Amino acid sequence: MIATVSMTLLAQQTRDPTRLLLWLGIFIVAVVILGVAIMMVRRRVLGSDMSRETEQGFLDELRQMRDSGKMTKEEYDLARKSLTARLAGKGQPKVAKPSTRPPPPPPGLREDDAHG
Repeated sequence: MIATVSMTLLAQQTRDPTRLLLWLGIFIVAVVILGVAIMMVRRRVLGSDMSRETEQGFLDELRQMRDSGKMTKEEYDLARKSLTARLAGKGQPKVAKPSTRPPPPPPGLREDDAHG
């Protein structure tokens, strides 16, 4: 008798699509929340180490460009401030834009010849 009643109740519950959809929705929401929590923890744990290494690599490249003459000191300072602010999570800093001047002439070429 009890088995028959429990089978009848089970059959009624599985035939009710709204109850199934409710539990499916709850399951999907739980999975999404768990995924977001895992991403936040992962970013917090891995983000600090990766950003320092990345920042150091970019700063080394910027220094090389400045030293080789591909970038002016003003451009270097602007790029460096922008990079450090972005990695610190502050967005773009409000600094003056560098002056626009023509690039330096290639090595071995006089400045008179470079401008025509």
